[in-house]
Amino acid sequence: ARETELARVQAEVAQARAAVRVDPEAARRAADLERQLADRERDLSDLRSSYETALDRVRAEVATAKAQEQSAREREAKVTARADQLERELAQERVRQVEPARPVQAAAPTEPPKAPPKAPAVPQIRSIEFQDTRNGPTVIVMTDAGAPEATIAVGQRSYEMTIKGVALPTHLTRRMDVTAFESAVSAVSAFTADDGTVRIIVDLDRPIGQNVRKASDGLSWTFAGPGPATMMAGTAQPPVAPPAPPPAPRIAQAPTAPSMVPAAATAQTAPATPEYLKPSMVPKKKKYVGRRINLTVKDADIQNVLTFLAREGKVNIVTSEDVRGKVTFHLEDVPWDLALDTVLKAKGLDYVVEQGIYRVAPITAIQKEFEAQVEKQKQQRELKPIIVRLVPVNYGDGNEMIPRVRTILSPRGSADVDARTNTLILKDTEDFLEAAEDLVRRLDQQTPQILIEARIVEARTTFKEDIGIQWGGRYAMSGAYGNETGLVFPSSVGLAGGAEPASPTGGLFTDSPNWVVNLPAAVGQGAGGAVGIQLGSIGGAANLTLRLSAAEENGDVKIISSPRISTLDNRKATISQGVSIPISVVSAAGVNTQFFSADLRLDVLPHVTRDGHISLKIDISKNEPDFGNVAANGNPTIQKKEAHTELLIRDGDTTVIGGIYTRSTSKSYKKIPLLGDIPVLGWLFKSRTRSDDRSELLIFITPKIVNREVAL
Repeated sequence: ARETELARVQAEVAQARAAVRVDPEAARRAADLERQLADRERDLSDLRSSYETALDRVRAEVATAKAQEQSAREREAKVTARADQLERELAQERVRQVEPARPVQAAAPTEPPKAPPKAPAVPQIRSIEFQDTRNGPTVIVMTDAGAPEATIAVGQRSYEMTIKGVALPTHLTRRMDVTAFESAVSAVSAFTADDGTVRIIVDLDRPIGQNVRKASDGLSWTFAGPGPATMMAGTAQPPVAPPAPPPAPRIAQAPTAPSMVPAAATAQTAPATPEYLKPSMVPKKKKYVGRRINLTVKDADIQNVLTFLAREGKVNIVTSEDVRGKVTFHLEDVPWDLALDTVLKAKGLDYVVEQGIYRVAPITAIQKEFEAQVEKQKQQRELKPIIVRLVPVNYGDGNEMIPRVRTILSPRGSADVDARTNTLILKDTEDFLEAAEDLVRRLDQQTPQILIEARIVEARTTFKEDIGIQWGGRYAMSGAYGNETGLVFPSSVGLAGGAEPASPTGGLFTDSPNWVVNLPAAVGQGAGGAVGIQLGSIGGAANLTLRLSAAEENGDVKIISSPRISTLDNRKATISQGVSIPISVVSAAGVNTQFFSADLRLDVLPHVTRDGHISLKIDISKNEPDFGNVAANGNPTIQKKEAHTELLIRDGDTTVIGGIYTRSTSKSYKKIPLLGDIPVLGWLFKSRTRSDDRSELLIFITPKIVNREVAL
């Protein structure tokens, strides 16, 4: 801007000089303009010098900032390296701890420990198998070099085997769930401890004894017999060596096991220091899946503990100034998030997660924040406007749905129904209306429609056999026949059968057959058959008549009744067909006529479950009048066949809900005493009637959802 003004002044000076030649006043003005031009040039020179000075100062500051940034990066790299070194020293210090309950040393070692020498090649474990043998559940450990050295530690509900001098491949580091064998052993875990030994932990469901046997290619660990008395006490026992030379005294270290191996008890050679074991399975309301850590601190600042847990869990933790105090604890092989919850509960603290950041504060402060948020939402809800929404109901009844909708609305809301259009009229704020509308939409579903078909199958077979015999005759000695006896008394003799015939003319040539045995079968027109033979003398003094009759009757009856009806879910349906029989009843008021129903009837109440099954309450009956069996006054009796049951059946399936099978057999003889019991010849003096009646009733039911595609 100043350069533009300077150019303007120079142009005015040039014009003034041109005007001096003709006007003295212009000469004066030109002189003034030249002075102004000199002043402007001087100001511009000062500005240029100050601008260059400021630019040099800015460049120097930029260079200084770059140097400081480079120095800060170098310091950050040194701090990071130092932090990593401290973490390694802390891990090494944990490994060197002899007792888990011993406090952490105040100062870390100043020098990093030397790297252990490279271990020589050791035999490998080929396999770890679990078998349910005749002697009991057995863990079989196979190695490359015979039976290794092993010791056993007893826990509350577990055994721990420590094997020295062998290596465990990575694919065998695992936990096996063996509950399917239904034995005392529930799980077998194998892993390599920090001291290089192989640990095998056997979790038990109940106390049981154990025995280790050595073999040429490994160990056989069998569990049988009564368990040790101390297993129920909850304390660890000193190692129990298998049949072998006892190993040298040792102090076991707490292993940092892989995440799939549960925390196990460590063996102590000094029995005076009991170690209380952690149960292998503890019910938890919250599932902790964080990385497992080992940590022992004494009088540590809780801020430092939270910083360590944040670094272990790779999360961000922010604390308020109210979070203070010191904590002392020993944690071994626990998830970091469980350790965080436990430490916070011990100090009366809690946390909330906001956008992935854990904000730690006292429980009272978090509770106050929650209450303030609830109060704020309540006030905002009270300030929201009331709107009206019409919600149509397609399949349900609006009057039945109103009580359920009112439970969703706020105290400011209301609900009513238009019976003509079956539409709900809802008044409330937007959020409550959305909840009520969602409820109506979920309840207003097409009701399942079920077709129930029943089949009543009746089958009857009848068999009747009747065999009879008739025989008789007469013999006379008299002068009429020319064969008198020649005696004064008796001068004539006659012998004849005395059984009266069924009809007056039963013989072939005589008016009366004179039956001696008259046991015929029930033959006649349309039933059975008979054959007769008669023998007689020339003079007619003697004749003999024989008649055989037999009848057999077979019958097969099959009746199928199939009532069917459709109904909605949870709606009772009834269908019937039959007759009403009038019965006259005599009482003090006179003769009254009452009607009794003899019909085929089906009553069913279905219910469709969400998985497509159908629950049925069925009452089915078939009553028929029996005119073959009538009362004294001639009224027929009623044969009743009924079934009342409840069942659950899949859609479209057919099932038999019941059946009745009856069989009636009979065999009767008509005979002459004593004579009818004679073998073979006795058939001349008896008749036989045999019958076999069978009946079977089966009731089938088939439900089917008609609108399954839209109802479920």
